[in-house]
Parts: sequence; C-alpha cells; structure tokens
Amino acid sequence: MNVFPFDHASARKQIAVMLRMQDEMNKMVAEDWRTRGFAWHRAIYIEAGEFLEHLGTWKWWKKGSPDMAQAKMELVDIWHFALSMMMVQANHSIDLDTLAASIATRLQGYCRETDLVADENAFSKPEVVSFCNEQVDRLVAIAGDRGFNLSAFVNLLGLCSMDFDSLFRSYVGKNMLNRFRQSNGYKEGTYIKIWAGEEDNVHLERILSGLPTDESLPFALYSSLESTYTLLCVA
Repeated sequence: MNVFPFDHASARKQIAVMLRMQDEMNKMVAEDWRTRGFAWHRAIYIEAGEFLEHLGTWKWWKKGSPDMAQAKMELVDIWHFALSMMMVQANHSIDLDTLAASIATRLQGYCRETDLVADENAFSKPEVVSFCNEQVDRLVAIAGDRGFNLSAFVNLLGLCSMDFDSLFRSYVGKNMLNRFRQSNGYKEGTYIKIWAGEEDNVHLERILSGLPTDESLPFALYSSLESTYTLLCVA
C-alpha cells in the first residue's frame, strides 16, 4: 500500500494559511459573506461535474481522454468552496487556528486509508474509473445535503496523485495569481497577461517550483510575481 503522505503539524499550519486566504478572498466579494447564505454546496457539485468532464472517462457512449492538469485544478476549486463551507458551519464559535487543527486531524485519519495512484494512465483501468466515479457520487450526495465529504475528497486527491503539499501549493498559486491580477488592472483591462511571450500562469508554475512549501509561500509567491511582472512587463 502506497500510503498518502501527510504530516499533521505541517498540514495544520497550511490549512490555517488557506482559511485566512479564503476568508480574505470572500470578503472581496462580500464583507458579510459568512451570513449571506451563499450556495457553497452547489458550487462544489458543479465543480465535481467539471472534474469528471476533464477526466473524460464517465461517458460510456463516447471515447475520452483525461486532462489531468485541468482535473487537478477542479479539485483545487472544490477545496476553495469546501474551506468556505467549513468556516460558515463553524461560524465564530472557534477561531481559524482551532478550525485548522480540527480539519487536519480529520484529514490525517482519511489519508492513512488512501492509496496514491502515481501513474496517470491508471484511468485507462475500468476499476480505477469506477472507484473515481463512486467518490464523486459520494462528494455530490453530501454536497446536495449542504455538507462536504472530506474522505471522498481525499480519495480523489489520491487518485490524481495529489498529496496535501500539492493541494496547498496549487491553492496558494491560484489564489495569489488572482489577487495579483486584480491589483494590477485586471478588471480595468490594463493588466498584461502575456509576460515575455508566455501566459502569466506559466510563469506562476515556474516561480512556484522554486519556493518552499510552508506558511511563507503566499507572501514569497506574491513578491516573486510582482518582481517578475515589473521586470518583464513594466520596466
């Protein structure tokens, strides 16, 4: 059994960082987001459907092929909404550090039971596709009841060869790039998306690969995006 790698202490810190980042992002949409009754559960099952579309394996009447990079990003999107849902459910009864510790403890139990599938060709195997579909069904069923099935989500991470560090890096990357775009004229149409012949998300992946995976990642990433953008697009 190839056990899903998980370090409780590290994950607790990473979850606390992501909870704060998600809270800040949600406040950009609505300062009172916790009490607005946003349909986080509906966003989760819509993203789950998009995840299946990118896998290209659920349609029995049509041949498809997995786009694993996009499928992984759909899991990251699901995690955005899951974090929001968990904060709403906790309300203000516990602080974010305590909530992060609770989530990390739950995750640790589920990660011990999950295999990592390192070979992306695994989705050519009917038993892998069947298990994946079952996990999506579990995720959607609980989302329909306004909850989040953490164990099903961990299983989907494992099937896509994503450990928790990978999830953290991808989450921080997407969150910080979105913030950077907004701070540099994205809404006004003045933001330059092509940096020296490459899209900003390509530069994002390159920058991410050279940064440590710890709680300092968001700040280091934003600083690197800023300096790279200034060098290639502004200077």
